[in-house]
Amino acid sequence: MCRSYYSCFLEIQIMGTPATPFDAMPHLSKRKVNSPWLICVAARDDMRTLVFSAVARDHTGLLLSMVELISNFDNAFQIDEAHSIIVEDFFTAFLLVRAPETDPLKIDQLVTRVQEFATKPVEGYQIPVVKGISMTITGPNRPGLLKDVCRLLHEHDVHIAQFDGEQQVELKSQVDLLEALRVDANCELKFQLRLPAEGVQKLDQLRTALGGLGLKVD
Repeated sequence: MCRSYYSCFLEIQIMGTPATPFDAMPHLSKRKVNSPWLICVAARDDMRTLVFSAVARDHTGLLLSMVELISNFDNAFQIDEAHSIIVEDFFTAFLLVRAPETDPLKIDQLVTRVQEFATKPVEGYQIPVVKGISMTITGPNRPGLLKDVCRLLHEHDVHIAQFDGEQQVELKSQVDLLEALRVDANCELKFQLRLPAEGVQKLDQLRTALGGLGLKVD
């Protein structure tokens, strides 16, 4: 069931009904919110691997806050795979993070940083949606790539409704997979996006900005 004007557009798409733009109701507009994390945990799986998962009431900026936490802690940390989706009014995300080979023990410090991060709410906006689109972004993988993409989406008034991102690598010989991922991988980022009226107007600017990062946008 659609719980709010802010979230109903995506549900129209999921049910298979042709999604068409609609006019915002006069009393509904972009609304600032300050949601606490309902779940926000990180657990170490092995010497270099961290699993990072979170749930919160949906609004803009949540996935961005998670990837910025990792990148700002140490840009050498690599997000090898990431997924997020909105279920009713709840944002949920899963990140698979790997520490640099040069300092694998630093992953314990990141776990502590996530624990501190979990105690602080994230500011953002609930937006009246007028359009939904799919966008696939591909390009060479590098540390901080997902952060840069999420930052551009946020700055162009685009809200992430669903995201799936993973590295793609073709093994040409019997080499270590993690080494291949580090040096040869491309990254494919698949988004379902929600746009307010301002976001629709900025779509061409967004595509140009993503192209400026050396990324292909479909």
